[in-house]
This record gives sequence, structure tokens and C-alpha cells, in this order.
Amino acid sequence: MGEPGGPAVTGPAGGRPSRRPPAGGVPISESPFLRVRNLRAGYGPARVLQGVDLEVEEGEMVAVLGQNGAGKTTLLRALSGMVRGRGSVGLRGTELLGRAPEEVARRGVGHVPEGRGVFAPLTVEENLRVGAHLRPGSELAEDMRHVLSCFPVLRAHLSQPAGNLSGGERQMLAIGRALMARPRLLLLDEPSRGLAPLATRRLFDVLRAISTRERVAMIVVEQKTQLAAEFAARSLLMESGRLVTPGTAGASGDPSAPGARRWHGSPPSSDVWQGAGNRSVPDVWQGPGDPPAPDAWRGPGNRPAPGAGQGPPSGERSAPGRPGPWGRSHG
Repeated sequence: MGEPGGPAVTGPAGGRPSRRPPAGGVPISESPFLRVRNLRAGYGPARVLQGVDLEVEEGEMVAVLGQNGAGKTTLLRALSGMVRGRGSVGLRGTELLGRAPEEVARRGVGHVPEGRGVFAPLTVEENLRVGAHLRPGSELAEDMRHVLSCFPVLRAHLSQPAGNLSGGERQMLAIGRALMARPRLLLLDEPSRGLAPLATRRLFDVLRAISTRERVAMIVVEQKTQLAAEFAARSLLMESGRLVTPGTAGASGDPSAPGARRWHGSPPSSDVWQGAGNRSVPDVWQGPGDPPAPDAWRGPGNRPAPGAGQGPPSGERSAPGRPGPWGRSHG
């Protein structure tokens, strides 16, 4: 991770990295630590990410908020190489897109998926050693000491099966295993999920300390907005596969109103659903009971204009008629 005694990058706000956020919340930097440009990714014909632009500085913690199905998990998977995509993902000037996950990890990206995934039959120490498989064996002892200094509660459980740990301890172990690879960018998918409030705060205190002291950049997917506001340097909102700045929608929530949202990157084309969720696949009824009769409008207020999306969020779906993530058109 960071080198002790290295030069500190400080700004006017009590030691935070210096940056100048323009409209839209993306920091301006001549050479950002992480630069994502027009990232499109998905699964098969379904495009989930619709062109994500993002910059993260070294040592900065950025929270990504949003409803289920908005594309948050897909963003982390695309950054770590687990999902194929198009566009550009540059880490310290090195292009990562198109590389295998293990090569992305070697370049300094650690990924902690949702669910506190640990190897339950293995001991805590064995789980940590798994995370160091890309590191030189001569540095294993030093890496282990470093992780245990971050999560000292694990020291007393090194010889115990990971399945015996509490939920909070399992999450610490999952993050500790990722830290064994000494990442420069750490991707965390809902680390607070299922944790008690006290365990959540302790975990985020450690994450903030690692980010600040070790200069590890972090992208944290979260559902708890207050938690994100307290610990993250910035919070961004994922809507329909795009990053927007929270709080920029108009009072009516109408995305077509002037200035309703600030998009990170090019605004979506007119045939892309821009509501507070993803547009449903055409002709698929997703409500309760039988589908409504043709031309029957059952929503509140006046009937929407033809072509307006009427479905609720239904998971990370592609926009109909848009090109797939690898250039083919699916409509």
C-alpha cells in the first residue's frame, strides 16, 4: 500500500487531496489516478452501463448510491475485469479494459463483492493467504502483519474456521483478504449490508483510515446515504446505467425538465429511458396479475405520450433499440 514517510498530498480541507470539483462533481486533474471514459458494459445483449465517466484521485473514497438494478454492481465488475465492456478504464495511465481479472488485480485493483464471501471451511489465516497469491512469498509475513494491524480482531481467530466468525468479522476478513494483495484501488460492494450499526461504523472508520493513511483509492457501493455522506469524500448517484450528481433533479422529478440532472458524460439519446429506474423490456408485463388490455393506461394522471417508459425498475436491463456492449444492435 502506501510507503511510510512518503510525501503527503494535502489540500485546504484538512489534509484531503486537493481537487477542484466542477459542475457535475467530477474532479479536474491533469492526470487522475483513475479515469473512466464512456464505459459501456452488460451481460449478453443487455447493456447495463450506458456510458459512465468517472475520475477518482489517489486516497479518495467515492460512494456510489442508487436503487437496486441501477448498474452499481456492474460498474465494479467492469472495473475489475469480471464483465467485458467498451470505453476506457485508465489506472495511473495504464489501460485496464480488456484485461483478464487476474491481470487487473496485478495492476493494483482489489474487489470485494457483495455478500462477505469467505471460504468458510478454511481458517482465517488460510483465507488471508489466498488473497496474497499474486504477491511474492517473501513479503507474506509483512502483508499479514499489515492486515492484522488494520483488523486486530482477526488476530485472535487466525486458527479458527472462517465460518465461525460473526457477520462483521467476516466482512473484515473479506476486506483483509483483498488488502493482502496490496491494492491501490479498492472496490467494495455494499460492505455495510447486514451489519449492526456499531459494526458498520467500526468498519468504515478502518476504511477511511486506510484510504487516508495508505493513499488507497476506494469506490464504495452503498445504500445508506447518511453513511456515505459522513465517510466518503464524494457521493454519486447511479441511474439507469449512468452516474449523476445527487440532488439535481427538479421538484417534479421530471428528467426532461431543463437542468433536471447533470449527467457524467454525454446525455442519453432520446430513445433511452431517463426515469428513476430502467425502462422495461418491450412487451414484457412485470406487474401483478394478468397483463392489462392493449392501450389500457392504468397509471396515475394523464396517459403518457407514446413511447414513454411505463414500467417500474426491473433489474439491470438494457435500453431497447440501443447497441449492445460490443457494438451489435439489439432491439
